[in-house]
Amino acid sequence: MKKYSTTHQFLILLLLIVNQSLIFGSDWISQLNETIKNNGQNWKAGENWVTALSPEERVKLCGEFMVPPENAAAKLITIQVPESLPTHLDWTDNDGNWVTSVKNQGQCGSCWAFSANAQVETWWKISNDSLANDIDLSEQFLISCSDAGDCDGGSTYEALEFYRDNGVPTESCLEYSASSDIPCSNACSNWLDEAITIPGWGFITLDEDILDNIKAAVYRHPVSASYLVYNDFYYYSSGIYEHKEVAGEESGGHAILIVGWDNDQEYWICKNSWGANWGENGYFRIKWHNCEMGNYMPFIYSEMIGELVITASPDHLEFSLPSGDSSQATITLNNLSSNTLEFSAIDFQVQYAWHPDTMYAYEGKSWWCAKPEISGYENGWLQYLETPVIDLNNTTSPSLRWMGNWSVENPDGAEEPYDGWDGCNVWISTDGRKSFDVARPNSPAYDCQSLWSFGDAEQGWNMGPGIPGWCGSSDGWTSVDFDLTHYISDSVVIRWAFASDMGYCSNDDPSLFGFLVDNIVVDDGTTILFENYGEDINSMILDGYSGYSPTSWLDINNGGGIILPNSSSDILIKVNTKNMKPGNYHANIIFITNDTTQSVPVIPCDLEIIAANHDIYVDAPSINSRYPIQSTIPIIAEISNYGLNDESNIDAVCTILKNGNIIYSETYHIDYLEAGNSVTAIYESIYASEAGELDIEISAPLPGDANESNNYYRNVINITNLIDDFEIANDLWACENGAVRMFNLVEAHSGAYVLSMGSTYPYSSRTRSKLTYKPSFNLEDLNYASISYWVQYYTDNNKDYCYIEASSDSLNWIKLDSLTDIQGYWVEHNTDLSYFINNSYPKVWIRFRFVVKGSSGLFFAIDDVSFYTQDPSSETFAENSTIPTEWELDQNYPNPFNPSTTINYSLPQNCFVKIAIYDISGREIKVIKNEFENAGYKSIVWNGIDKSGSKVPSGVYIYTIEAKNYRATKKMLLIK
Repeated sequence: MKKYSTTHQFLILLLLIVNQSLIFGSDWISQLNETIKNNGQNWKAGENWVTALSPEERVKLCGEFMVPPENAAAKLITIQVPESLPTHLDWTDNDGNWVTSVKNQGQCGSCWAFSANAQVETWWKISNDSLANDIDLSEQFLISCSDAGDCDGGSTYEALEFYRDNGVPTESCLEYSASSDIPCSNACSNWLDEAITIPGWGFITLDEDILDNIKAAVYRHPVSASYLVYNDFYYYSSGIYEHKEVAGEESGGHAILIVGWDNDQEYWICKNSWGANWGENGYFRIKWHNCEMGNYMPFIYSEMIGELVITASPDHLEFSLPSGDSSQATITLNNLSSNTLEFSAIDFQVQYAWHPDTMYAYEGKSWWCAKPEISGYENGWLQYLETPVIDLNNTTSPSLRWMGNWSVENPDGAEEPYDGWDGCNVWISTDGRKSFDVARPNSPAYDCQSLWSFGDAEQGWNMGPGIPGWCGSSDGWTSVDFDLTHYISDSVVIRWAFASDMGYCSNDDPSLFGFLVDNIVVDDGTTILFENYGEDINSMILDGYSGYSPTSWLDINNGGGIILPNSSSDILIKVNTKNMKPGNYHANIIFITNDTTQSVPVIPCDLEIIAANHDIYVDAPSINSRYPIQSTIPIIAEISNYGLNDESNIDAVCTILKNGNIIYSETYHIDYLEAGNSVTAIYESIYASEAGELDIEISAPLPGDANESNNYYRNVINITNLIDDFEIANDLWACENGAVRMFNLVEAHSGAYVLSMGSTYPYSSRTRSKLTYKPSFNLEDLNYASISYWVQYYTDNNKDYCYIEASSDSLNWIKLDSLTDIQGYWVEHNTDLSYFINNSYPKVWIRFRFVVKGSSGLFFAIDDVSFYTQDPSSETFAENSTIPTEWELDQNYPNPFNPSTTINYSLPQNCFVKIAIYDISGREIKVIKNEFENAGYKSIVWNGIDKSGSKVPSGVYIYTIEAKNYRATKKMLLIK
């Protein structure tokens, strides 16, 4: 029988607890306490009403969404730390008990409401010096009447927002029912008369639990806090809780109230909401710097703290450059107050979505408000297509006629005062663009009279209710006409507008293709005053916003820091137009600060790239940087003419080298290439017969080219032994009877996904699954071949088996290896395929087959499958292995992404590697890599999940790598 370490036994024990297979009986509590003791911790575990719940029921107690707002840094407030803080403070025994009684949230993820109420109640008692008043505010009112959350979870800071704007009445007004189904109308009719409000709130910490900040806040009154609950915490009985890795997995985010601290033993004293029969009479103590306790703590203040006055100059930046050129400018940020300013500058690209396109066109090209890559629109758009100024002064019956086609979000479910979500409409200005009003069509009439996307302050564009427009679908192209007699002026501008909110778009429903316009005619009877048929981009004016995408052509130096009172800081803005097309580009620089009283400064940046007489551009966007061994690599390039003149007789030469030797050379000849056009150069594909590094260059030199740097495409193609790490769904595998790609089954060997040999956890007793790699492996001219794979499993020993099998014809299979029992950590297996080489078979197929005959297994997981043509343990393989020469962090792909993205990086040396994700305020979202790695080309996947296991919202995120002395940072965009 195999022997396991204490740590390994405990991990297996926890797996069994999660599965409710308590084969160790009642002894497991004593084993848990023994492990706590061995870890040097100072707390005790025991049974309680929470431990009697099922794992699914316990998770419902963890309802705090540990995701701060995107502008969290702007909500940061500074509290002066007293010169002398006590070494021990407990508001339950501070010349009396100022903390209200312990409550029980029951089977409802409403800890956020209990935490917010607990802070408000103690704040109210202390600020009113009312020790005897045991005020009891209504948690159910927050659940039923606010947007802060429900029994599926919520946010404490959003509950405090509701307190500030609306107030909350006492418990007797709406008693707690632990349900999301209680309507707000059940509250007492006079609730507003007795509602308690707060003057305001702010974060006293961001992504670091700064002890002095927390103590300075708790010194004034107890403060809400959130933290990660691990499985062992449910069994807390007494002492100073401290989490160690061996103690279990994350269960979720939880919100409580910190009521005090102790310096000598370094712990916080916390009031929980799991009733007085849990922990230390409903309370617990927790070690400092544990479980993310103390990050992003929302604090109620009685007056504004740290008011600042900020200006930025200049208020607008403009650049006009030839393609390939660069420039820079300076923005001065001024702190005119007597307080210290903390700031961060962030750039966002402003993209215009209207463009002429043949896709879905009425005829030829039509104006399309969409992102072609997704054949539709994204969240958070406001896009305008405008005519030049039209003179209608001498007209008698002017009209507007055009063809329209739209498919946008269905209006179903909209709530008053809104009757639709995303939508499109027409606006008209009679003063040359100074002001616009929505115009009403003759036909077809607007479907909605109040669009949420245009009107809502937070999820829309804050124009207020009453903005009408078309929504849903036009069911194809339709004729649209407007009477312009009410708009007779010499300065008429017509605007086609589209707006989307932050909730639903083409990424969610590909049938939503957006808004198309064609055959625009403004006439007065038989006299045509203006016409446009979607062909000429220069005859219309584009404007608008498309979400928050990082700007590729703009860099900010000194973009964050501290400015002392009545001082300023210069921020250097650098612009580089290398490899950019001629045209107009736009960005905004936004300043996020610790000023809670002002709107943040926004500096528009406009870039005009001027076309040269001659400018050829070469790109190959379809060529990836990595391919698995024995794959066929298509070589396709795009040759574009960015110049003002037509070009002829262009030779686009593709050269591929290996170890400095040319192994491939082919020329694609272009007889004629018009200005502004592109051609696709298709070369002969190459076969990746062995692992290694290929240098590829595609060049199209042109005499007199103004920007020679973009005449060349260069890349390094890495042929890897890894054939699949399961991070991206594909059709390479035939999965039968429950073999599925699965996230969060176990911590993956790399990335976030593994291949599970069962579709459920635990797998069913009748599982008979197969996982077959569809492509064959070519064995001709090989002296060695093997298949490698990483496995982790918990199966019923000698009853449940995973067989590794191979076939020479994909029909008849030979068993090469079998796995059973328990493997509690990732182990690599390498299965030799020499049998097929020795018998002269030209090809081999491989598969995994899982057979279950037992009843107590949990999972069988596979990750990182590789194919080797050299023995990976041999010195020859090590000598021939490809090791990068440069440290590198690649741009994630895809970007923007939803729901996951891959980050590639290169390590020329063996070293410890840390890769972390941050939001734009600098808060650490998750560390996705933190371990020693061998040199090589590496890859990891982030699936938009934070460290608490929650999905993060759409927005800009930053990822960083730390490897030896190498540091690098890049931005990426998550769009939902």
